[in-house]
Amino acid sequence: MEGLGLSLNEVRRLLAIRGVLLKMIRGPKPDQALIEWLKRGGGAKVIRLDDFRTYPGRGRRPDAGGSSL
Repeated sequence: MEGLGLSLNEVRRLLAIRGVLLKMIRGPKPDQALIEWLKRGGGAKVIRLDDFRTYPGRGRRPDAGGSSL
């Protein structure tokens, strides 16, 4: 992302903030939610799904079919 002057981590952070803002805008009191969010520091945590995967293989898990064998 050198052409835009953003690193990959910065782009991920911006995408996380986008999701937070969309949830606030769709809520019942978007103005109040936005003000409170900004008072708390206005951040968003980036969660990478790969960090939570427990099965290292790419194929089917042995128990994926519901079989207990």
